[in-house]
Amino acid sequence: MMPAMKLAKIIHNPSAGKEEHTCEQLVSAVRAQGYDCEYSSTKERGWKKIRKNTDFIIVAGGDGTVRKVVVKLLDKLPINEQLPIVLIPLGTANNISKSLGISGKIDQIIAQLNKEELKPYDVGRVSGLSEKALFLESFGFGVFPMLMKEMKKHPVENSVSPEKKMHTALALLHDIIMNFSAYNFEVTVDGRKHNGPCLLAEIMNINSIGPNLNFSPDADPGDGIFELVLIPEQFRNALAAYVSGKIAGIDTDFRPIIMKGEKISILTDCPHLHVDDELVKVRNAMKITVKPDKGYMEFLAGG
Repeated sequence: MMPAMKLAKIIHNPSAGKEEHTCEQLVSAVRAQGYDCEYSSTKERGWKKIRKNTDFIIVAGGDGTVRKVVVKLLDKLPINEQLPIVLIPLGTANNISKSLGISGKIDQIIAQLNKEELKPYDVGRVSGLSEKALFLESFGFGVFPMLMKEMKKHPVENSVSPEKKMHTALALLHDIIMNFSAYNFEVTVDGRKHNGPCLLAEIMNINSIGPNLNFSPDADPGDGIFELVLIPEQFRNALAAYVSGKIAGIDTDFRPIIMKGEKISILTDCPHLHVDDELVKVRNAMKITVKPDKGYMEFLAGG
């Protein structure tokens, strides 16, 4: 008897990136590698339905689409029903795929399926907020969530190229850095303490955030350890120079303070807070604690 053909569930954000990838292209690329598949658009109802005999999920979109799938779909499944994810990066920044070494054209990525190599991926569990939260990329305070807030006020048209979107975000971030008031942070990483005024405090699971800000080059999303990235007041000009360099297409060397650990606590009255691509409202000073859920997800395929 011939073995059953493996079944993939494609979850596609048709608005991601340059909006140049169609349902037909994705389905054709998957079937060309010998897999059966079902297709759902995140813009349509019912995309969260998964057949019981599904072998893996293909997420075609950007970082926000990956988070959407994990938070709204996978996080509600028992741990023994979790499905590996194949990520086809179609977004603007694609920070998650870059950290996993996933790149290339659709057919090249799908061809990696035959290797069946699984990469474990941690998620961060956040306590101390009004509601439980998790993150795949990063969680933090300061200039980056301020950038997110300003970008929501002045959205860029979907028709604009990813390169132009990145340039716009970087130029706005530079202005924010030069005018942002530092807030005091008290942080504890596995018992080690640090305090002082900072422009940014980010707990990072991957190398980069936002417009490819490579704040934690040694981060490994599957090692069970997070990187607390601190940018103190005295690093303001160095951070601005780093962003200016990226605007000019130059990757200059910028090294923030980095503390590695499993259990990280932050106490601050900074009101600018985000969890991945979502802004969180903060009214009073709070103590936040973050721990990794080790190897909670698995990604299949890579570069």
